[in-house]
Amino acid sequence: MDDEKKFTDTVNHALKMRANIRHVFWLYFVMFAMLVGNIAHFVLIEAGAVVVNPFNHRVTGDSDALRGDILDSGGSLLAFTEPTEERVYTLDRDFVHIIGYDGFGRSGVESRHNLALTTISWEISQRANYLLTGRPPRGNSVVLTADYRLQRLAVSELNRSRGAVVVMEPSTGKVLAMASYPDFDPNTLAADWSALIADDQNSPLLNRAAQGLYPPGSVFKILTAAAAYHHMEGYADFTHECTGEAFFDGIRIQCYNATAHGTVDLARAFAVSCNTYFATVAMEMGPESLAEIAERTWFNTGLDFELASVSSSFVMDGLAHTGEIIQTSIGQGRTLVTPLHMAMITSAVANGGIMMQPYVVDHALTSIGRVTGKNMPRALGRAFDISEAALLTDIMVEAVENGSAWPARIDGVSVAAKTGTAQNAAGDDHGWFVAFAPAENPQVAVAIVLEHSGGPRRAMQMTRNIIQHVLNTN
Repeated sequence: MDDEKKFTDTVNHALKMRANIRHVFWLYFVMFAMLVGNIAHFVLIEAGAVVVNPFNHRVTGDSDALRGDILDSGGSLLAFTEPTEERVYTLDRDFVHIIGYDGFGRSGVESRHNLALTTISWEISQRANYLLTGRPPRGNSVVLTADYRLQRLAVSELNRSRGAVVVMEPSTGKVLAMASYPDFDPNTLAADWSALIADDQNSPLLNRAAQGLYPPGSVFKILTAAAAYHHMEGYADFTHECTGEAFFDGIRIQCYNATAHGTVDLARAFAVSCNTYFATVAMEMGPESLAEIAERTWFNTGLDFELASVSSSFVMDGLAHTGEIIQTSIGQGRTLVTPLHMAMITSAVANGGIMMQPYVVDHALTSIGRVTGKNMPRALGRAFDISEAALLTDIMVEAVENGSAWPARIDGVSVAAKTGTAQNAAGDDHGWFVAFAPAENPQVAVAIVLEHSGGPRRAMQMTRNIIQHVLNTN
């Protein structure tokens, strides 16, 4: 019996040991799988962000290699590194919020495309040439979608006024120009850095075009009109008698300067920017309709733009009260939008309803001029139905031909546009203007916001000049 008991104990001990070994095996297997998963997540998802992080000083290329050049769309030199390793920006501050800077961290294209700028193509050939000529190896060049002449025009039109200008090609999403003021000179960054980061009042390091959030004012009526098309039965026959003011549950709303517009339908109300019409339509539709069009046009969604950017904000829901509904319908309330996003929305109307992903770098060039890293146009998705985009185009053209946007008229060119005046608790109203042209074959879309300008009049003239320049050079 003792021998049998010993045998049984031995077998049980062995079985217990095997069970413990299995437990340890599976523990280590799970830990190994988690490690592999974490490494895969880093390599496939996070590695790109780490590589272009402005504070990652390990990805700077070899010490004897120079950082690559940055060129405009026509090949003009915008940024280069001298043999002394000093970075030089040829147009000073004109491209600063696109190109950014290299030093004290990085920003803009210098940050996002750091890997391309520090990658040495044909390295053996470049190093052999270095031994023969003393010319250091150089990283790849990066070619922008923007042209320096249009960019300088945008900066000149902005004329040191606080605000931003965005110019896009509607069919591709190419950013043809992007200007923001206040700005700074990247060539004097070292001397100015302390003052720049301390200037909270002007925030010159902020790219207002992609990072500035503003109430949209009446340019939001593009979206309210789109919501009416989708959600308001009989919108085409609906008319409203505008007396210059209206009351909704005891809440008073006025048209600009209390102007009485008389009997207006959608096209006429849009052309003259009738607040009471759009407030009435919004109350008929309900807040869910405005929330739906905001979601469809990428509010509250990251745009995955190459440069640092923020999401436009739309916070109204189905429980909104009357005051919030009518204010939101005319671009006031709590809605906030970036100039870049308004340029994208305007471009989507011009592009038959398809919203394109904006981009500022077209491709990179190796040391022997071979194109690499070519960016191709990419659609984010459909923001408007084709018929909806056609309707919006028609009423935006009417706003120029017979409405408040008339200063943007161009002889022989059909311009589609919308004005906007955004109330500002901190001072004078902000002025907005968005437009595209030619309406029948859009080649350019523009969005401009001018802080504390009192209205859109100057922005309209700026847009007219920019559109004329683009059409004359295409």
